[in-house]
Amino acid sequence: APRSEPPHALEWLALVSDLEEMAEQYVPVTRNDILTHAWTRALMRRVEEAGVSEAAFLGGLLATPARIRPEHHAAFKKALLLQDWIQGKPVLQIEKRYGVYAGEAQRLAEEASWLTGCLAETAGAQAWIAEWIKHLLVLKDRIQFGLPDTALGWVPVIQDRRITRGAILALVERGYRSLEQIPAADMERLRDILPPGVLESIPRFPAGKPPEEPASPPASHEPLENVVELDEGRPNRMVVNGRPVSLTLIQFQLVRCLAKRARSCVDYETILREVWPDSVGDRKQISRQKKWILAKIQAMTQSPAEGWIETIPGAGLLLHARVKSR
Repeated sequence: APRSEPPHALEWLALVSDLEEMAEQYVPVTRNDILTHAWTRALMRRVEEAGVSEAAFLGGLLATPARIRPEHHAAFKKALLLQDWIQGKPVLQIEKRYGVYAGEAQRLAEEASWLTGCLAETAGAQAWIAEWIKHLLVLKDRIQFGLPDTALGWVPVIQDRRITRGAILALVERGYRSLEQIPAADMERLRDILPPGVLESIPRFPAGKPPEEPASPPASHEPLENVVELDEGRPNRMVVNGRPVSLTLIQFQLVRCLAKRARSCVDYETILREVWPDSVGDRKQISRQKKWILAKIQAMTQSPAEGWIETIPGAGLLLHARVKSR
């Protein structure tokens, strides 16, 4: 019979972690980890703790070890890391347990969040159960910001980068699940709990009265110029119109290839030679990576991204942007 309840968050995390796009997000897995099924056994323990049927989890994959492929070990480790991340575990604890640096864990979360959002969009297009889609959209935010369910009221504030994950977790631990739940009388007491400057970064307003919307800038008929910033020291992202967009290494190399010749068509042979120098690539790979890059730009800028990279039929790709490099 079809499932009526949405999969547990851990199952969604395992499904996303096993996608092809996540393979480029590195986590260390040793030969001993594979031989002893260390991360498989760790995932089985989590499944049991969550009260999920092992036979149903991932279509019974954990119940049939013969089906577990070498790449599953890294996927299982990523899923466990992401679960600790969304449960609000301290970054230092995650670094120690999984042998990754904070930046690597953050990049893993950014990619998983984006893929979860894509999965939600696909689910909507295919008319999945509405409750499942809602579950995915909530999970997307939790993965992006590393927050437990109890901290979701802080998402609008952390989206504006006015407060850190650590500060939010400290507030939630003390019972403040959103900005509106902090009485004015508690502000000074919280000053001793939170890092310097955090309270000053949070907009204050009387209870029940939302902050005023900033006045809209006067309309301009001049087209806005797209600006791409690339930093060779950070090949996991780019900045588009002032907003950071996470990238895989292949996606960064593709953008860099186009950026070197911005506003000029780059032929397919040049792209394949520079982006896939040690393997045989094809135009389908280029098209797929372009689609993912544009989807990430659109998700971050909240505006159509089709005009950023133009496909010149039979010739190549053209980046419509001014490029700033470091």
